[in-house]
Amino acid sequence: MAQQICEEDAVIQQLRESRTEDEQYFDVHFGGLPAALYRDEEDVPPYDSNLDEPIVWLRPGELCRDPQYFVDGAIGVSGCVVEGRNGDGWLLGAMAALWGHPEYLIENLFGSDPDDFQEWGVYTCRFYREGSWVEVCADTRMPALSGFTAAEGEEPTGPQCLYGRCVDPREQWVQLLEKAYAKVLGSYEALSKGSVTEALVDLTGGSGEEILLNEDSAKKTSTLFEECQDYLENKHVLCVTADPANNGQGGVPSPDLKQTALGLLPGHAYGVMQCIQVEDKKLVRLRNPWSGRGGTWKGPWADSSSQWEDFPEVLDECLKQASGWTREEDGIDQTDGSFFMEFSDFCSKFDTLHLCRLFDDKQYKQYKVLSSWAGKTAAGPDEGVPVSTDTGFAKLIAAKAKPRTDKDACWFNNPQFRVEVKHKSTTHISLLQGPPKSGERFELCLEVIREKKTPALPGRVWERGDVYRSTEVNQPVMREVSLSNVVLEPGYTYCVVARAATERGREAPFALRVFSPRELVLQPLDECESSYLPGSWNGAAEVDSAGGAPFHFEKDQLIPNPTFRQSPQYFLNLPEPPPDHPKATTGEVNVTLVLRRTDPTPDKAQKAQIGLCVFRGPAPEVVLGKKHKKTGPKVNALGEKPKGKPSTLKKKRRQAAQLLDGLAGPQHGWDNDLRSEDSITTAPKKIGLYPSEWHRLSSFGNETVAVLHLPTLVRSKFPHGLVITPCLSERGISGQYVLELHADCPTTLEMISASKSKTLAGEWTARHAGGSHLQPSWSTNPIYRVRFADPTARPRVRVDLTRPAEYWNSSDVVGRMMGFYIHRADGPNGTGPSLDPDHCIMHVDPNLKDVEPEPYTQSPFTPLHTVQTPQAFRLDKSEDPFLIVPATYAPGQTGPFFLSVTSDVDFTLTAAQGCSVPAEPVAAAATE
Repeated sequence: MAQQICEEDAVIQQLRESRTEDEQYFDVHFGGLPAALYRDEEDVPPYDSNLDEPIVWLRPGELCRDPQYFVDGAIGVSGCVVEGRNGDGWLLGAMAALWGHPEYLIENLFGSDPDDFQEWGVYTCRFYREGSWVEVCADTRMPALSGFTAAEGEEPTGPQCLYGRCVDPREQWVQLLEKAYAKVLGSYEALSKGSVTEALVDLTGGSGEEILLNEDSAKKTSTLFEECQDYLENKHVLCVTADPANNGQGGVPSPDLKQTALGLLPGHAYGVMQCIQVEDKKLVRLRNPWSGRGGTWKGPWADSSSQWEDFPEVLDECLKQASGWTREEDGIDQTDGSFFMEFSDFCSKFDTLHLCRLFDDKQYKQYKVLSSWAGKTAAGPDEGVPVSTDTGFAKLIAAKAKPRTDKDACWFNNPQFRVEVKHKSTTHISLLQGPPKSGERFELCLEVIREKKTPALPGRVWERGDVYRSTEVNQPVMREVSLSNVVLEPGYTYCVVARAATERGREAPFALRVFSPRELVLQPLDECESSYLPGSWNGAAEVDSAGGAPFHFEKDQLIPNPTFRQSPQYFLNLPEPPPDHPKATTGEVNVTLVLRRTDPTPDKAQKAQIGLCVFRGPAPEVVLGKKHKKTGPKVNALGEKPKGKPSTLKKKRRQAAQLLDGLAGPQHGWDNDLRSEDSITTAPKKIGLYPSEWHRLSSFGNETVAVLHLPTLVRSKFPHGLVITPCLSERGISGQYVLELHADCPTTLEMISASKSKTLAGEWTARHAGGSHLQPSWSTNPIYRVRFADPTARPRVRVDLTRPAEYWNSSDVVGRMMGFYIHRADGPNGTGPSLDPDHCIMHVDPNLKDVEPEPYTQSPFTPLHTVQTPQAFRLDKSEDPFLIVPATYAPGQTGPFFLSVTSDVDFTLTAAQGCSVPAEPVAAAATE
């Protein structure tokens, strides 16, 4: 017997020290009260609602003389069971199968000395629950009827157990095991329904499986019969049951079921003892533990069948192999309650074969992980992303941009486990479900994905490819699913995925077990590092964050969308993981991005395909400290000194000097002391995208979800991170979304603030192409207003003016030079451009202490396609807005452009005059 557990030892020790006379243990937690009988004391189930006398709790010595765990009694009586009125036949059938097992497994369930339950009134049983052995200590009081009352003309029966019991009243193992199991489940009422297979697993710690039997099974007798022989040879436990519904007794309570015309008792388990083949005859030997209710086979090859005389060689072989079995003599069954059936009848008369595989500790090693499905890990099946290519945009994207196929948005988050072996091994993998959070069980699935072993550290499987082995789906819901005979080889790594078969969001604990004759490594993989950022597209003109997809199509050509950079953008940083992280030495990271549109019910006008675009992050602007070299007075693009009022300029210089000394207002930004730093990095800015640049696109084939997997990103190739843009296939459409980031290493994802980085697409039209300030029409150029949220701030600013090269090819190189002007407005809403010194702004490199601020009115005019403010450019504090005027050198030079402003202080950038979005798609130029 197994060693007693501490709880029982403590109970006996306490009784030894304090008890008087024959006092025995009283379990205050279970027993003696209706709470142990029923889930709800006020709602007595029908099977106990019409009792003739009250229920009493009696000890074994009050129920019979000389009670024992087990009794070597008469043939056909010992080990036979009587079902209780609560319908516990499923449990008793499993118990009886263990009693009839050649290893006599039933004894393993008792952890007490056989004498303790009589002397001290306490015993201990062990059950396998939720992946672990649980030892249950209980007292020996059993619910019973006193038996003192009887119907007229009948003798009182005497005390008798109310629920399951043995046929021999001296045997106590059934009622003791049942009480301990009821304590685990919470009440005796919990035993009214159950699964034979699950009971076998709880009683043995094995791995259960159900095999459906029918007429088709009989046609496959060769394979299934041999499999049953193999199961029995390996000392697994086998039972069979017949569905009462298939025998005209559907809905009948288990204790009231009647045996069929051929003697079988539906809904009750029969133990499978042997499979014997003699020439072409295939016979199955079964044990009937329900002898008190009949239940013995009366068909072909029954004990009384004449076929035994017709085939004496079969009889001789069965008598030789079937120990303890003999035929009926004079109508009296002299056997141990077993009988034979032909295998074809076995398959047709029974419906379910209950298999419980047992793994001897001497031959197998068990590897176990206890885990759970919760939150994002309750990811369920791989349903993919329904993609529609009916729309013209999706077709063109698929044909021209070669997007990545959107994979499932959740599957990769399921719990995953890596398995590796040094030697080839045939294993058994089991997935056992615990109590679900919702109370209702759900169908399970096990998947094994095999990958060729490489020097790289194996990690999570992000995209479900070819599956090496998998359990079937759309099957009856079972607590356990398993894969048998899974061959593992040293040249591969294996990933076991445990998930719900057909539903997402189903939460429950579970146990994953691997049984192997050889040593292996079973390693649970860490959950993904996940971030969830809500956002929105806003098509309102004053906000305009609905810039659309990165590309348009013009004459089947892939043309960048000029307003794309107005869409929300996020900066993804890929830092080195901590030294103890599994991916610390690989230099790689796997990322999956998921975009979900969350509008409750977007109307038809606001519907569009959603997608993701990812491209390299821009290199930061860097200013290196150096000695300033004076170059003479500042001149404009024509070499002329800008006009100014000396007195005003001196005043501006004094103000700027005060600002540099920190006396004119608070400093804003990432660098609090610019003058003392050798390197200055600006905030991320919104940028555009060329088709030839490195980028990744999702398929833009779904209106509600988009998925983009970025496998094996090498950090060294993305030193400045990545820019992620969630967008819609059409511009100007408003909507809400959540952007999800899932990675196998720590990452940081932050939105590039629309209030600190903004890009507007504009165009010099025939009416608004006034040329430089030397032209009388200069004031007709497009004008943009920049207003900072903090008027006391000294904001750091970068202004980029870019234009698409293909629209500006011309022989008039000088006339098409471009630049921009910056000055203060003449009031809160001022728009008139002016070069008056009172409207000039002051600028100086803050790293250079010996240089006075200089006025800044305009950028250089250049024939290049990009021009920007000087590095480390700052603006003075101002309550009035600043105006930016993009211009070409000569008037009448029409074409599109982009104006980008990035700052360390929140601001708004709005059109003040002549600012129109290009009517046709144009190519966007990156600002870096």
